[in-house]
Amino acid sequence: GAWWGRMRPGMYNHFGSALGYIAADPNDPAHWYFTDWYACYESLDAGKSWTLRIDGVEMTVIHTVVPDLADEKLIHVGMADLGYFRSTDAGETYSWNNRGISNNIKSIATTPADATRMYAVGPREWHWYANQVFISRDGGQSWSRPAMNGLPDMDKARCNTIVVNPRNPDEVYLTVSGEVRKNEGGVYRSIDA
Repeated sequence: GAWWGRMRPGMYNHFGSALGYIAADPNDPAHWYFTDWYACYESLDAGKSWTLRIDGVEMTVIHTVVPDLADEKLIHVGMADLGYFRSTDAGETYSWNNRGISNNIKSIATTPADATRMYAVGPREWHWYANQVFISRDGGQSWSRPAMNGLPDMDKARCNTIVVNPRNPDEVYLTVSGEVRKNEGGVYRSIDA
């Protein structure tokens, strides 16, 4: 079989074997999502049962799934190779959106302080690694690239995780690879996003 295994009865099944990200709906603690090998699953009963939710999503690795905090039907997905997808019907279907954002979206952050503000990390150009922050001010419909002043040389460093303060949409934390030292790797904070 292929290196990623087989999806046939009696053969190696990937369900749960490469869990990449899990998210719970803050408005409904029984509503969960998780990403896995080439898939996204949804549970409406706190993980007791799962439904495959990949209609409209190409078969690739999903890095992150983020339910929108203001609209329970809006779901944001960061994928390897293809980039950012969004669902406006609670995960029934997804559409690809590349307006101002690249591929390999590793992390997406939202905040209840501003339902329209979002952050993501991926590559500046179309690569497998992440070295660019993206900002959306319209709920993921379009994206821009901030200057990223104060960070190490992002042509050499990588950033895989971004988090936004739930009470302040301008306060963002970014993890940067490398030895934890001033102007090298570590956690960086921005208060003027």
